[in-house]
Amino acid sequence: MVCNTASIDCYFSNCEIFPGIDEREEILEYGLQKHLIETVTFHHWVSVDRCNLETLKKSADEFVDIFCRDLNVLLRHYFLAKQQSAFMANTKENLSESEVVVVCDFSENYSFVLLDEAQSYHWNSSQATVHLFVVFFTEENTLQHYSSIIISECLEHNNIAIHLFQQKLSDLLKFENSLNFLFFLFFKWLSCPVQK
Repeated sequence: MVCNTASIDCYFSNCEIFPGIDEREEILEYGLQKHLIETVTFHHWVSVDRCNLETLKKSADEFVDIFCRDLNVLLRHYFLAKQQSAFMANTKENLSESEVVVVCDFSENYSFVLLDEAQSYHWNSSQATVHLFVVFFTEENTLQHYSSIIISECLEHNNIAIHLFQQKLSDLLKFENSLNFLFFLFFKWLSCPVQK
């Protein structure tokens, strides 16, 4: 769906060589009409609050519209994911002794499950926020990592909570590694809502 030596234009539907969205639609419509296909049953990720894989049955025209629209989204996502991955690999590869890279997984709320719990405890909805960090650093020219987890009773995932988690991690790194000053602290979230 992109050129063999794809450029950024290919991923953002601006390529002068490869067919655009209209030509892709025509190719799909021709293939479906040639084989007398009027309805298509397919699996599709539907996202409302969360993603669900649903089986949809649509007319050939609706399928082509959905497919081409989602293909454009997929191409952009693929390009950005590759760029982010290359950036992270390059950043970790070129870390100096005074730098660290922190990869975070966005906070999630977890319910407590107790083995042999009393029946009345089953209806208790106690939860905690779990925030994961992996810290990459260079020691004697070798890339090392340090994992950390912060568990909090605060269930809100707002800017204040994230800032406090970062501050706790920064304090922990200074204490654990006797670092008086971090020259460069780079945070990357794996599943931050704004990235979706």
